Amino acid sequence: MDEAYDSAPRREALAEAGIMHRGHARRPLTAWQGWMNVALAPIRGQVERTFGTLKRSYGWRRVRYRGLLRNGAHLHLLCTAMNLRRAERLPTCVPQSATRHRNRHTKAASRPPPRLHHPAQHVS
Repeated sequence: MDEAYDSAPRREALAEAGIMHRGHARRPLTAWQGWMNVALAPIRGQVERTFGTLKRSYGWRRVRYRGLLRNGAHLHLLCTAMNLRRAERLPTCVPQSATRHRNRHTKAASRPPPRLHHPAQHVS
């Protein structure tokens, strides 16, 4: 468990914001806390998937440089590389004239384009 930024004031702030609810053997979650965890799970899943990709595919397990500026630049480069890889999977643009004659009642099943990530979105 990473406890680099763990402190009592930070834990209190997270608890007040409703972000940090975890049940224990002698203190189970209340109904409200369980509901909040269920509501936040999809958001957490998207964020954790991004960090998992950075760790698994791009080697972002430990920082390589000393200082926030160099490591921040490295993170920006990694996110750029990840976004470029994701961008190549985006659907290509179809000219509007080609779609004019398509039947309006049939919709092509297509997945929404992947969301691009920026490191500033994940800084708390």
